[in-house]
Amino acid sequence: MVNRAKAPPLRPLVDHIAALESQIQQLTEVSTMWQFRTRQLEERLQAITAGETPQRPSQSLQDRLRRTEPGHEGYWPGYGGG
Repeated sequence: MVNRAKAPPLRPLVDHIAALESQIQQLTEVSTMWQFRTRQLEERLQAITAGETPQRPSQSLQDRLRRTEPGHEGYWPGYGGG
């Protein structure tokens, strides 16, 4: 006689994987935002060390950065991920 144990339910595992995928997506978006900001700061630092006066970011750029911050009323995940 073959022992056929009942297979454990897969739904909890599938749900857990989906939740992890969602967290990975959120972390990727935040990481992209910080990489973008880091590049901007590096450019400004280079301008300062070269003796140039760094220009203030345009209003549209400031708005884009704010929209990439969770909690901002205009937050849209992926908006600043360029």
